[in-house]
Amino acid sequence: MANSRYRDPKTFGKKTLVLVMVATIVASAIMVNDIAITPAADFMFGAYGDATNFILSGPSLLMIPAALVTGVLLKHFSKKTIFVIGALLFTIGGLSCSFVLDSALFVCAMRAIIGLSVGMVASCCTALIAESFIDENKRGTMMGLWNAGMAVLGMVIGLAAAALVDESWQSVFKLYWMAVPILIVIVFCVPRTAPEKHAVPEQAEAAVSGEEGKMPWGRLLGNMAVYFVSMVILCGFYFLNAVYVADAGIGTASLAGIAATCINVGTLIGCLAFGLIYAKTKRFVLFEYFVLLAISYLLLAFAPSAATCLVAAVLLGVGNALGMSYFQTRVTVIVPPNQVSLALSVSMATLGIAQFCSTYFATFVMGVFPGGTMLTFSMASAAILVVGAVAAAVFSFVHKSRVDA
Repeated sequence: MANSRYRDPKTFGKKTLVLVMVATIVASAIMVNDIAITPAADFMFGAYGDATNFILSGPSLLMIPAALVTGVLLKHFSKKTIFVIGALLFTIGGLSCSFVLDSALFVCAMRAIIGLSVGMVASCCTALIAESFIDENKRGTMMGLWNAGMAVLGMVIGLAAAALVDESWQSVFKLYWMAVPILIVIVFCVPRTAPEKHAVPEQAEAAVSGEEGKMPWGRLLGNMAVYFVSMVILCGFYFLNAVYVADAGIGTASLAGIAATCINVGTLIGCLAFGLIYAKTKRFVLFEYFVLLAISYLLLAFAPSAATCLVAAVLLGVGNALGMSYFQTRVTVIVPPNQVSLALSVSMATLGIAQFCSTYFATFVMGVFPGGTMLTFSMASAAILVVGAVAAAVFSFVHKSRVDA
């Protein structure tokens, strides 16, 4: 790179790579910030009414355009610049929420800002990891490590939220003060690399034998459709676990906080095991993913209790880890190098759309059936996931047969 202001990822030493992972893992707390407030969901429905749906899942909607725009911006600006801006928006939105809670409109507006920041930061994290770790196997390992770090932070935030919600539901918003140290770490740990329009073409030309790499939209969107459907269902419990606990009559809001933490325990386990699982089973990871989600919702639907709720939460977490790691790794393989950041942004946008739709889909399903509750939603979800598992098994066997042939 001709401009001395920028660093070449090919020259990154071990210290720089460690700092990259520290920064991206710390910043991943922004992606799981919703865990801080989900234990208070039942109380917020009482305080804010229908606006609670947007407060819980609205940020996921704003994450979508933010992620897609970020994928384009990274071609023209350094990742560090966009990273810092995203973290600054999170700081503004989060701290404002922690101070003013008497207006549903204001809370919605600040959560919208948080949604924009999540899209920007998530895209920057995955793009920075993909740029820093050129080797595909190493990149997959680091993606898994990043997701594992996110899970650990999610557990810490979930436990803190479970403790604070018993004090008062408003207290959970104090956790947004985590924005300050996150911003500091990003400013001091993230190296400044060149915009991708300068950094990527050489790699892309080498990868596609001299031709400009074009986005294989068909393959990408096919993978994203599967990701979307499964995440809409998974996030239904993720966001509304407090409502499930109340509907099933199995505990208090603190149990919902513990369940959120269990999801992250499972996510941590799944992320750490992903490399080995993927190496052994390859495309069958998709089948395993659907099976875990199906078992979880079968437990939630037909064996409601505090114990089975926590077991199901752990299994959902493991499935979540396999799904996220699989699709994040998959998109970097099926697109040329000069399209990786945009493909990862599409992946983040898909997750955002799924998260936003999740609470509305859950309430829709509950409304379709007379006296519908989260137990009803769990039954419907289990049925969909069983069909998905069968389809994934057929797809995996067909793919294996073609490869073997």
